[in-house]
Amino acid sequence: TKFLDDHESSSLLSWYLDRLVDRIDPEDKENIDLRGVPDTPTHAVAHFVVAYLSDVDLRLRWKAAHAGRRLARLGHGEELKAILELYERAEDNVFRAPEKPYYWLAARLWMMIMFDRICLETPSTVEHAGKRLYQIALDSSFPHILIRDFAADACRKLHESDVFHLVNSQSWYRSILVLQRPAQMPSPRVRMIFSR
Repeated sequence: TKFLDDHESSSLLSWYLDRLVDRIDPEDKENIDLRGVPDTPTHAVAHFVVAYLSDVDLRLRWKAAHAGRRLARLGHGEELKAILELYERAEDNVFRAPEKPYYWLAARLWMMIMFDRICLETPSTVEHAGKRLYQIALDSSFPHILIRDFAADACRKLHESDVFHLVNSQSWYRSILVLQRPAQMPSPRVRMIFSR
């Protein structure tokens, strides 16, 4: 037996995929906008995890958050950095069906829950995230109390682990410790606990 070189295997795979695609009925084919497909494995993993953080099924969100924790334990800081860059994402037509709703608020909340836990367990893998988490925690234009509180807790954990500091350490730490909450809402301390 002979192994195929790169060119031969590429030609064979292309021929076989064309045969498979031709067998699919046109109404059953998914048309994906290729401009939205990530160009690196790092970004593909990040998009995949964030897509699941936004799922309607709570169990899938939970699994995605745990996948993020596993990335941290394995030292994949670049993937976690790419996940945090997707915080503002409000739609996904590649990793989610375009006609299905994208729960962007759930994605943001579960992302902050995930980063809060990662900052406790493996803070060195997310030291790059400190500044962004700090911005999210103090973002008064988006007053979601749980998202801001989890981001603030993550900042506290990074600070206590001695991996994140800003120039004026006292003032920023005080602003995180006394995170302003809307006056008309009670502020119970809600915590979701990850099992090990």
